[in-house]
Amino acid sequence: MGNEAMTETPRGARKGPLRGLRAIDISTVIAGGVTSSMLADFGADVIKVEHPKYGDSSRDFAPKKNNVSLMHKVIGRNKRSVTLNLSIPAGQDLFRRMIKDTDILIENFRAGTMEKWGIGWEDLKKVNPRLVMLRISGFGQEGPYSHMPGFGMVAEAMSGVAHRTGYPDGPPIFSSVPLADCTTGLFGAFSTMFAIYNRDHGTGSGELIDLALFEPLFRLMEDQVIAYDQLGINYGRIGIRSTTSAPRGVFPTRDGDWVVISAVTDATAMRLMRTIGGEAMEQDPRFRTNALRMEHVEALESAIRQWIGERTQDEVLETFRAQDVVASGVYDIKKIFSDMQYQFRKNIVTVEDPDLGPTRVQEVLPKFATNPGEVAHLSVPLGCHTDEVFRDLGLTPAEIEKLRGEGVV
Repeated sequence: MGNEAMTETPRGARKGPLRGLRAIDISTVIAGGVTSSMLADFGADVIKVEHPKYGDSSRDFAPKKNNVSLMHKVIGRNKRSVTLNLSIPAGQDLFRRMIKDTDILIENFRAGTMEKWGIGWEDLKKVNPRLVMLRISGFGQEGPYSHMPGFGMVAEAMSGVAHRTGYPDGPPIFSSVPLADCTTGLFGAFSTMFAIYNRDHGTGSGELIDLALFEPLFRLMEDQVIAYDQLGINYGRIGIRSTTSAPRGVFPTRDGDWVVISAVTDATAMRLMRTIGGEAMEQDPRFRTNALRMEHVEALESAIRQWIGERTQDEVLETFRAQDVVASGVYDIKKIFSDMQYQFRKNIVTVEDPDLGPTRVQEVLPKFATNPGEVAHLSVPLGCHTDEVFRDLGLTPAEIEKLRGEGVV
């Protein structure tokens, strides 16, 4: 790849099942960027619209190499970059022209901002009745919190996830990765596809999707609503134990490493019992059913901890694999790079990048057998496709330069 690959992205030029679909992403930071990057990975022509002066704030995220944000290289992959000032009338006029030929719009401004600019949902659906508009915000477009700013950590707190994460005698634990943003991005990607399917095979009309950052994590907490509603259960922090099955946990090995065990069925639990304690432990009446294992979880974990603690991680995992016990070591990125399953699955792909040279990143997921996506390129310099995109709208080079001088693009 080289500079040639930086400009080869008109509609229909990419490979993948979304080839021919066009999306405009005017969001900033992570959640909307994950949504549009999923679409771009599978062939959609994604045009990333950024402020001419400031760009997306994720361009400044650490870590950096050669003053280039490595995170932004991934979030912005497979997209074209256009600069446009949406807060001024000339920018709004150009944006409406772009929307006429767009399938999906992704935005994450605070509720009411786009309406103030005259490019809210009611305005844009008049321009393009087939538009699918995904609106991501901290708390949704309406309601008593809708005017408030919100980021991922607040979403984790509000969803109930943080309250249940950690140990009983410790504080709530928050993820060090952008869990809420990335989960929202995934929900955003499949929800836009639901709407596109309905448009193309149902109503013929576009759709407005209102997605709050706290909602996807809340939805994934499958049992917390029904358990509280039906039994009055208000789950607290229980470490890494499960509220539904035992054993489940992480245990230290003799060489200072860790092994994770998850035995959520009677069959998998019995294989574990037989492996670490022979027939005596397998037949122990305290461990015969999941309900009994939950009741006697302290004794169960104590036996597991002792057996694992007397062995190295390699010894434990070799024994467990031979006996079909569900277990794993705890991987860091160095381990991931060397792991034979990751290598066989080709989960890491090398991409040529003009800023970084050969660069390894996550491969496209999920894997399609006959029409896969691809990582065509990583994120590109701010605004490098501005002239290309606006020429397609019918603007002359002189008109584009005039707009650039006025701070519109």
